[in-house]
Amino acid sequence: MQAKPESRSTTREKVRSLAKFQMLRLINRRTARANQDHWSARELTRAETHREEPTRDPMQEPTHLAPGLPGCRLQAGHAGLDPIENLTEAAFVYGRFIRDLFTGKLRTHNPIWLIAMAVAGIGLFAPFAILAQFAWATGEIGAMVFALFLFPLALAAIALWMNFIRNLQTPHHA
Repeated sequence: MQAKPESRSTTREKVRSLAKFQMLRLINRRTARANQDHWSARELTRAETHREEPTRDPMQEPTHLAPGLPGCRLQAGHAGLDPIENLTEAAFVYGRFIRDLFTGKLRTHNPIWLIAMAVAGIGLFAPFAILAQFAWATGEIGAMVFALFLFPLALAAIALWMNFIRNLQTPHHA
């Protein structure tokens, strides 16, 4: 018996089945890669020819910010919820504030913060001034010792007032 020549419809069906097979193979490869590298479903549906970069391990990456610097806990690969990094960043910011306060470099042109600096300076200096006046007038030793304990607050108040006056004197460059 002679072999019957293939018709066009069977050839088309073979091509379609081969295309389906190749498509399923491609989907299986991408699914395997997605399970391995945690790809999202949206990236699976993209038909791109270039090879995607696998996800990075944040523990093996060199960090560009030192721990404690503002922004370190929010860089790539960090959740920002580490309590040690949060406290370290807060300590860095407080230290920077105190350094700028006592070196006279605390700058702001916001009127609300300027008023807050002036009121805080008065509020910190007033107890020391009243107690020192009382201790000087009466000569009582207990009041003098207590006034010495309030002396660091008086220094902070003087630093706030110095920065307040410098902020008023410097022109505002917006």
